[in-house]
Amino acid sequence: MYRTARFTSSITASLTGRPGADGRYRRRRRLRPRSLRPARVALASSAVAALALTGLTVGQASASVRARSSSAPETPTLTVPLGAASAGVGDTVFALSSGSFKRFGLTVSEPLSSEGPLKSGFAAGAYPLVSLAGSDVLDLAGKRYPIEAVGCTGNSTSFDLYARSSIIAPADLAGAKIGVPSLGGAPQFGAELFLEEHKVPISSVTFVPLGSIPDVLAALEAGDIDAAPLSVPFNLQAKAKGLFDLGASDGPPTPIVVKSTWAKTNGNTILDYLRGYASGTWLYDTNEKDALPVLASFLGDSLSNPTQAKAVTSGYEAYLPPVSYPATKCHAQSFQKFIQFLPASEQKKVNLKDLVNNSYVDKLASQGFYTALQGKYGALPGNTQVPPAG
Repeated sequence: MYRTARFTSSITASLTGRPGADGRYRRRRRLRPRSLRPARVALASSAVAALALTGLTVGQASASVRARSSSAPETPTLTVPLGAASAGVGDTVFALSSGSFKRFGLTVSEPLSSEGPLKSGFAAGAYPLVSLAGSDVLDLAGKRYPIEAVGCTGNSTSFDLYARSSIIAPADLAGAKIGVPSLGGAPQFGAELFLEEHKVPISSVTFVPLGSIPDVLAALEAGDIDAAPLSVPFNLQAKAKGLFDLGASDGPPTPIVVKSTWAKTNGNTILDYLRGYASGTWLYDTNEKDALPVLASFLGDSLSNPTQAKAVTSGYEAYLPPVSYPATKCHAQSFQKFIQFLPASEQKKVNLKDLVNNSYVDKLASQGFYTALQGKYGALPGNTQVPPAG
């Protein structure tokens, strides 16, 4: 789930277009928050511990925002694996641990997974509703898999493109070996868009699949590759080791997707999942006091430890809106520019009109669901606006 690296909605990062006195290209940017260490505890146990830590009264607090459907969910039990173990999924963990899904008639489990198994499991029908990287969504659509994006949790994903110290400008990437976790994933799509924007022929680089972002960073440090798109916290680790930051590399959005055939008989389930996710996420985004203990427990950190508490707080702030937000509308244009990076045989098979289905979000908006959430919990940070119906 590459929402875990989205910074550029609130953190500016752009090349000046000319080198400084030392010959290096510079970019203007605001200070980044500190990163978080990987989760050291399993999701199932941390969710229980998190709820015990906070003593939340979310059930009472959210009674007025239950824009319920007239029927119960057709599939009341869902397994929705998380594709990453980081602060980027803190809102989802909070929604689960605070009982947000249960208030809408759903029993949801969220085991930790990774992108490859998550995509394969969804394609095989093991998980009819998941959150996938936009690159995987486009790939499945290009293979004519019956898939619908019913809500998005961010406009794009982002990575920082780091390189060995001898590469100081985008043009120097020609002929480079660029490390990625897997071929055709969101990091590669982001890197390809970066190359295109800086007029570096994509055909001039070689993408090397290395399995995971930590493995990519290790290969970059060892000199086995020349550059790599890195997400938090690995981008900051790269900076600390003296690697050169070429700039931000935007990837496609991260949508919540469903299998189309399943959606035909599970309309209430989809609506109730979006209700549970949105209400839990909204409270998480506007209630730092209760959110931090949940996030700290999930990450295996202690708020009584000043260093860990600072890291937890920084990670929480890094993923507030507009970086990520309660699931609302997806926009076809957010996917459009990445279709060109699919295999040629898939590009013309992607039908964005069929892929993007905002009818569920529109229905919630028309019921006043998002308005009720804002009235109860307050406006989302960053002046983030939830799209209205229509």
